[in-house]
Amino acid sequence: VDTAMRQAAIDLLTYIQKTDLPSRQEWERLPAAAKAFLMEVYDSGIWDPDFFAKRQKLESADIGKMPLSDVYTYFTAIIATERTFSGFYEQKAYDGTLEKLLVRYLELTKEENS
Repeated sequence: VDTAMRQAAIDLLTYIQKTDLPSRQEWERLPAAAKAFLMEVYDSGIWDPDFFAKRQKLESADIGKMPLSDVYTYFTAIIATERTFSGFYEQKAYDGTLEKLLVRYLELTKEENS
């Protein structure tokens, strides 16, 4: 497991949980934790070029039962969609989707790190 990716996921999850308040500032510029995670998705080798074809199925799947490959695909879909729809990444951070994905990712990669 990529320790930098795991750390970026932990940092982003912590950031989302700390800032999930109605009074939070919008992500006009990506917060450091969000930017670091985005870069890990790009650079860590998890990018799924077929994310678009799989996205609809993933959106209706139970995140708590997803295999790691689907979590990676969903991460890819969120980051890639942000390039076209600014604010999508933030939306997924606070609608619960990204938080659930990060928790699932950390569960699935925990055993490999022990």
